[in-house]
Amino acid sequence: MTFEDAGTGTAISWSWRINGGEEHTGSGTFAYTFPLVTTATDFDVALYVTASGGYTDNIMKTVTIYPLPTVSLPSVDAVCEGTQVSITENGGDAVSWSWTPGSCTTQTITPMMCSDCI
Repeated sequence: MTFEDAGTGTAISWSWRINGGEEHTGSGTFAYTFPLVTTATDFDVALYVTASGGYTDNIMKTVTIYPLPTVSLPSVDAVCEGTQVSITENGGDAVSWSWTPGSCTTQTITPMMCSDCI
């Protein structure tokens, strides 16, 4: 995720911190890779700015990182034409889904054909 100082004025130095941790200095743009999480996790992102003349300012915002959802498929070696297979999203705090075809938390797909029907 990339953060950018959107302030006005003549900043001469920037210091970024995630959850009060290691200081990252440099420019008004800061790229950070958040860790993978298993539950929704809040991270505090702080920016400390020094302007010419020694004036300082800071701002902190909270960013919520959500876990990646997982998809489970039934254990099926082959499916006959006309048979339905359910694909279900599990875990994560998904707020929307993009399935092909369809867009639901559970999507039923009917295969068009198969050569090794069971």
